[in-house]
Formats: sequence, C-alpha cells, structure tokens
Amino acid sequence: MVYDLVGEATFGVAVAAIRAGGTIATIGAASGQPRPRSSDLIQPRVAIRGGGMPQFVQGPTVAVATSELWDVIRRGVLADLEAVRYPFADIARAHADMANRRLEGLTILIA
Repeated sequence: MVYDLVGEATFGVAVAAIRAGGTIATIGAASGQPRPRSSDLIQPRVAIRGGGMPQFVQGPTVAVATSELWDVIRRGVLADLEAVRYPFADIARAHADMANRRLEGLTILIA
C-alpha cells in the first residue's frame, strides 16, 4: 500500500515503490491530480484508488465524523502535532506561507 498525499509531483515515487498486488491511494492533490499512464504500472494487479474526504463523509456521517474528531481533540490524542496559528485577519499571509512551503505542521485559522 502506498499513500500519495501530494499528487502529480510524487506519483512517480508511488509507482516506483508499489509491488505486484499493491494499491496506490491518491489522497491529496496539492501538486495536481496524478495522471497515470498504462506504462507507469508495470507491476501486475496494481490498483489505484483516489478521492478525498467529501467522497466518504456525506450526509449524516458528517455529524458523526465531527463528533469523533472533537472527541479525539479533547482527549489530547493530537496534542503532539505541531500547529501554526494565524488570526483570521492574516489569512492572506497564511495562504502565501502555504504556497511558498514555509509551514510545518497543521495550519489553523483563528476567528
């Protein structure tokens, strides 16, 4: 199993790492959607799966997923993750920092 969180720019690495019978899960597309060619997948039985959270979390599952996420946050499960916080008034700077890859960790906008 290979999880590709970036997309087009790293898809070649995912293809190089996968083995016969494996799956490439394209979860993110920060660099654009991967465009696999038949020649990319020389290993037999390789599956490519894609999509983001909206594909899986819809309708009534939104409330359940939100509740579970807040429960995890309250229990401190994510406490060791680094976060960069921006006041909402600085949203333009946050976008610029993301675009220029100056951020490490999660980006949080504070209203």
